[in-house]
Amino acid sequence: MEIHNYWDRLIKKLIRLYPQVFVSLFLPGAIFLSFLPVGLNEATGDELEMDILMMVRYQRKEELLQIEAQTRNDLRMDRRLIRYTIETELLQKQLATCGVLYLTSQGEVPISPMQWHACGKLRLFFDFESVELRKLSRDELLTRNEIGVWPLLSLTKDGTVRTLVEDTCEQLRAMNELETEFLTVCLAELAFRTYSTEDYEWLIRRKQQMFETLPESTFMRELVEKGIAEGLEKGRKEGIEEERARAREHEAELLRQARKMVLALIGGRFPALTPLAKEQIRQIKHLTTLQEQMLKIGVATNQEEAEQALLSWQKVSRKKKV
Repeated sequence: MEIHNYWDRLIKKLIRLYPQVFVSLFLPGAIFLSFLPVGLNEATGDELEMDILMMVRYQRKEELLQIEAQTRNDLRMDRRLIRYTIETELLQKQLATCGVLYLTSQGEVPISPMQWHACGKLRLFFDFESVELRKLSRDELLTRNEIGVWPLLSLTKDGTVRTLVEDTCEQLRAMNELETEFLTVCLAELAFRTYSTEDYEWLIRRKQQMFETLPESTFMRELVEKGIAEGLEKGRKEGIEEERARAREHEAELLRQARKMVLALIGGRFPALTPLAKEQIRQIKHLTTLQEQMLKIGVATNQEEAEQALLSWQKVSRKKKV
């Protein structure tokens, strides 16, 4: 699981716990009715999946609301939304209102509405809703008086504060909202690692302590355990790659040293062959071949033999390959 997918899954869990909170955030006055399937494979023939698709009631009509969560801002998000909108309309026979929840301020946010012109006319107009959490104050969320926004507080412009996380968690624990408390800490982890490392270690310790108290069957425990398992596997693979990279660096250093030794040997015994030696050893990519060159040059009794050794290494290499 890539790290940004981990945060995306946390947000999707939060939205599914408190759908009305997010409906009101993007479409004030609308009422949540139900969740709809997010897969668009039938229409596209590939694996295209939205984050959240809902049916809501707005101004006495049933409407579609699609919500995307972005850990890192994507300037091409508007293009993705257009594709989702078209494919959703093909499946649902109804146009959806689109909204994007930007969790951090990293990256650029596309401007809504999207307007493209060609031949002097407006050819494409696409409007979508955007909520950038880092541009909101924590009070703007708290005035909604919904615990569903509490896990988002640390992502606001004045919310990356340890005392706020502690107070929020204490209140949620008193209400026995254990999953929401854990979501609060997990999303605070994203905020602190992005904006402030001062209390990051404390937050990780708290997360671990809370994780141990979660019931075995909870979604949050399963999600984190999966993330840990995949993280360990990724770490194992990265460790192997790092070891290979170190081996390649070591071999390259040995090659550099061997080339210097060949040049030093030629310069000391047959200085007239130095230009030829430089040209030849630059082409040699294997340490054993360079070592053989040093041996042959070392035992050469005259310049002619040394020159022959410098010119014959390619023939020897080809014979070994055969």
